[in-house]
Amino acid sequence: MNLKLYNDQSETIELTRQSMRSGFRTHQIMAPTGAGKTALAAFIANGFAESGKRVVMTCPYTVLVMQTVKKFVEYGLPEPAVIWQNHELTNESNLIQIASLDTLIRRHKMPKMDLLIVDESHIKRK
Repeated sequence: MNLKLYNDQSETIELTRQSMRSGFRTHQIMAPTGAGKTALAAFIANGFAESGKRVVMTCPYTVLVMQTVKKFVEYGLPEPAVIWQNHELTNESNLIQIASLDTLIRRHKMPKMDLLIVDESHIKRK
């Protein structure tokens, strides 16, 4: 992985780890535009995948799915699979999966995962 975190990002990762060790199951990282939230998600996803755990990251819009895939690859992660009907990057065995939230909402069966990362969690879905 060729991602170097800034000091505030490293601090955010450490605080999240402390929260996880304390037994909390749900965590929310909030930061302004440009703070590197996708980098944080990539860092976290990579750590889980290196431990053999499955990660699903949701994005609110399909255009953000492909932007996230591109950024993860730029950061040196193995190319994530895409949960999207008939997409060329669909691969259920991949440990890192990226999906639009609407795609997952309409599925009858959720993919297996150890971690769910929700991008833009403030956006309401019906």
